[in-house]
Amino acid sequence: MERESKERSLTPVYRRPRFLSVFFSVFFHVALILGAMFLRISEPFAAPVEEMLHFNVKSVDTRPLLLKYTSPATNPDSTSNSRRFIRDALKGFASAPKDVPIDELVSPEFESKKQDAQLMPKIMELGEADQDKKPEIQSLLTHMESEHLQDDVQVQKKTPSGASDILKMVQRHKTSAGNLVQSLEKPLDVIGMGGEGNINLDPEEGMPGFTPIEGTYGNSTYDQGGGIAEKGDVTKYESLDDFLDIRVTTYQDPKDSQKYFMIKIFTRKDIKTLHVMPKEIIFAIDCSLSISPERLDEFKKGIGNCLKNLNKDDLFNIVAFQDKAILFRPASVSADPQTIEEAERFVSELKSNRTTDVYTAMENIIKGELPRKPSNVILISDGRPTHGIVNSRELIGSITRLNSRVRPIFAYSGGAKVNRYLLDFISYQNRAWSQFVKERGQIQKGLADFYSKIKDPIFLDLRYQLNGVAPDEVFPKTLPDFYRNAEFTLYGKYVNENDISMQLLGDVDGQTKELVFSRSLNDAEKGGPEIMKGYAFNKVYHLISELTTQSQNPQLLGEIRSLSQNYGVTTPYST
Repeated sequence: MERESKERSLTPVYRRPRFLSVFFSVFFHVALILGAMFLRISEPFAAPVEEMLHFNVKSVDTRPLLLKYTSPATNPDSTSNSRRFIRDALKGFASAPKDVPIDELVSPEFESKKQDAQLMPKIMELGEADQDKKPEIQSLLTHMESEHLQDDVQVQKKTPSGASDILKMVQRHKTSAGNLVQSLEKPLDVIGMGGEGNINLDPEEGMPGFTPIEGTYGNSTYDQGGGIAEKGDVTKYESLDDFLDIRVTTYQDPKDSQKYFMIKIFTRKDIKTLHVMPKEIIFAIDCSLSISPERLDEFKKGIGNCLKNLNKDDLFNIVAFQDKAILFRPASVSADPQTIEEAERFVSELKSNRTTDVYTAMENIIKGELPRKPSNVILISDGRPTHGIVNSRELIGSITRLNSRVRPIFAYSGGAKVNRYLLDFISYQNRAWSQFVKERGQIQKGLADFYSKIKDPIFLDLRYQLNGVAPDEVFPKTLPDFYRNAEFTLYGKYVNENDISMQLLGDVDGQTKELVFSRSLNDAEKGGPEIMKGYAFNKVYHLISELTTQSQNPQLLGEIRSLSQNYGVTTPYST
C-alpha cells in the first residue's frame, strides 16, 4: 500500500487518466463556443449593402406640426429611432461601409420625383383628441397650402366614423381642396371687412346699433302703413291724450348757432288700464356652425325666458335655421303651458352645425300664414350668412321686398364677431329695431330685457304730420308700432321757427286714434349736445337705409361722410 501511494505521487498530473478526460472535455466545449461566436459575428457581413442603407422610418412622425407636437420628453422613441441607419449598428467594425456624401446617393431621377412630391399635399391623420377640431384645422391647413403653392391642391383625407355632416357633405361631392378654398373665399369676401356694399361691424366697432337708448326709439323705418301722414282733409279721431304724453327739448350749438329739437312720446305713467293687443311672435334662432355652443346656450336660455313671459292670448312659433329652416310647428300655436314646455324641449335639443342661410329662414316665416296683427319676428343671429344670399345689401333688400314691411323684424345678438350692419338694417327697413350686448354672458339677460319692450303692443302703424318746421330735416321719417314699455323720439333741425304742432295717428283693433299737440320751441325745455348728436345719428341711418335699396350713390355717400365728419358719428362709410 505504501509503495503504490508513493508511485502515484511521483507520476505527473498530465499522465493521469482522469486529467486527460477532463482536459479534452474542456477543450471541446471551448471550441464549440468559439465556433458559435464566429458564426454569430459573421452573419451581418453576409447582408447586401443595399439593405444596410435603408432608413428605418417606423417611428417617424410625418404629420404637420400644427396637428400634433411630440417632444423627446413625452416620446423618447421619436428621438432614438427616427431616421436611423441600420448600418449604425456596425459602428466600430473594420468591414463597415464608408460614409459617402448624400448627393452621390441621390439619382437625378429621384430628385425629380422628390420635387413633384413636394407639390402634393400631405396626408394628414388626426389623433383621437383632435377629431373634434378636424374641420377647422383641415380648412386652415388647406388654405395655407393653397396660398403657398398657388396651384390646385388635391387632398387625400381619411374620414373617420362619426365625422361631422360638413365632412360627409364634402366627401359626397368629392370636391378638391382648391375648389373648397375658392368656395369658402367667395362668401368670406362678401362678408368681409371694408366693402361698402357689405359692411361688417362688431359691438366694439363703428357706430352703435340703431337701438332705443334709455328706453326711447332711436330707429324707425319706411312703411306703407306708417310714417308721415299725408296732408288732406282734417279728420277727427278718438283722442290718445289720456294714454300718451310728449316732451319737447331744444339745443343750440354754440359753435355755429344751429338749433335742434327733440320730441319724445311715451306712455303716461298714471295710466292704470291700457288695452294690450294679442300678438303673434316668431323666434328665428341661428344654430349654424358660426354660433359657438356657449353662445347658443345663451340664446336658448334667453328664448326660454321669453317663452315664460308670453301673454296668455299670444300665438308663437320657433324657426331654427342653418342651411335650411326647421320649424317647431307648421303654424303658430297658442301659448299654453304644454306647448311652451314642448317648445323649451325643442330649443334645448338644438346644436351648432352646418352653414347659415338667413334668407331661407325669413322666407319660411314671411310666406307663412298671418294669423293676426301684429306679427313680430325676433331674428337671433350673428348676422353672418354663408349659404344662399350672403351679400349684406342684397339680403336686406330681398327680405324687405319679400316682407313688404308687413311683419316687424327685430334683431338681437351678443358677443364678438357680429355683422351689425346686416342686423341693423334688416330691422330698420322692416319697422323694428336691433339690439346688441357686448359680452356673451349678458346675452340671456339682454334678450329677456329686449323682449319686455315689445311684449305689449298698444298702437299699430304709427304715422305723423309735423307743422311749423321743415319736414325734410325731421328724422326718423317713419315709426314702428308703439309698445307700452318703450317710447320713441323724433329729432329735427330748425332756424327761426317757433310754434310747432304735430298729429300722431295709430290703429287699435282696426280703429284709428290720434294724439294732437302744439308747443313753442322758444319756451321749450333746454337740453344738451346729445340732441344734436341724435339728429345726426338718425339722419345718417336714414341715408344708409336708402343706400341699402339702391345702387352706389356718390351723392348719398358724400352726405353720409360729411355728417360723420361734422358731427363725430362713426359709420361704416367713414373715411
